[in-house]
Amino acid sequence: MRFLYERDLDGMVLKAFHHESTLLEGNPLGDPASRSHPLLLPTSGVAGLPLGVLLVGYTGFGHKVINKSSLWQENLPERIARLTRNGDLPPAVWLWPSCETRWGGSQYRNSAGTGPYEDFLVEEL
Repeated sequence: MRFLYERDLDGMVLKAFHHESTLLEGNPLGDPASRSHPLLLPTSGVAGLPLGVLLVGYTGFGHKVINKSSLWQENLPERIARLTRNGDLPPAVWLWPSCETRWGGSQYRNSAGTGPYEDFLVEEL
C-alpha cells in the first residue's frame, strides 16, 4: 500500500512516509508489509521535536485523517497545523500509523491471527 502525496499546510507539510516492514512480512492474513503512513511535520525542521503517534479506532485506518467530512471544516492535520501556527499547540512531528488488516480495522497488538502489529508500531516505526 504505497501512497504518494505532499500538501503544504502553511508552516507544516503533510506527506506520506513509506516504510518496508520486516516484522509484517509473511503475516497470517497476507496483509502488505509495505505501508505508507500519514506524517505531519513543521517545514522549519524537526530536530529535537517530540513525536505524536495518533492511533485511529478499530474500524479506521491512518489515511482517513487526511479526508474531509465537510468542505467547510478542517480535517485533523489541518487543525493541528493551524493550532501550531497560532501557538496554541507546541511544534511536534505527528504520525498516523497504518496498521490496518484485511479484517477491516486497525490492529495495535501482537496477534497469532493477524501478525506482530504492536512490535511493528513500537520497534519499527
